[in-house]
Amino acid sequence: MTYKYDKTYKLAISENGWLRKMNMQKRLNSIRREVRTWGNRRVLDVGCSGGMLQNLLSNHCSEVYGLDINDYILTSSDIRGKYICGDAMKMPLKSNCFDVVICSHLLEHLPSIYRCIKEMSRVSKIDAKIFILYPIELFRGATCIPDVLLNGQRLNLIRKIHLHKLSLKKLKSLIRGTNLKLLKHKPIFALQPMYIAVIKKINV
Repeated sequence: MTYKYDKTYKLAISENGWLRKMNMQKRLNSIRREVRTWGNRRVLDVGCSGGMLQNLLSNHCSEVYGLDINDYILTSSDIRGKYICGDAMKMPLKSNCFDVVICSHLLEHLPSIYRCIKEMSRVSKIDAKIFILYPIELFRGATCIPDVLLNGQRLNLIRKIHLHKLSLKKLKSLIRGTNLKLLKHKPIFALQPMYIAVIKKINV
């Protein structure tokens, strides 16, 4: 199964540009500050795309899994760790098996944010940390404009790429009444500014 935005995303967004690599390192640095020791932690990168963040994570922990709905990554010889082709809203994974779950710049693309958050909670162990990173946007799709224009596409594609505009208020409403607790929510200042939300799965 693929979503309508997948082909659009490939047309408009550069996977391996220097700006993307720089922002990916910023994301990793912010996550590392929140996890004291990586050790033998099992980590899941939800929506791993080309595996850039997954490869960076593999330098710090022994077991890294990447999940993405697109199978084109399987042809890449550069990917490190284990790759799973699957839907973030219905993950083909066992429950309670990950110590750290990362969802970086994915939720704004999905038809249902709630279903993805529910799945991340399910596959996480008790006391696991879930990291959600999303763009700071004045309006939905604003951060897609440079890539869309540079790739010669029409501006109306931005709302097909970003299906949601996320906010702290929206995240709080999505986890209210669940076994997830919001620990932190703060901006990451980069060339493409973003927010990081640190969430913990608690025993209720």
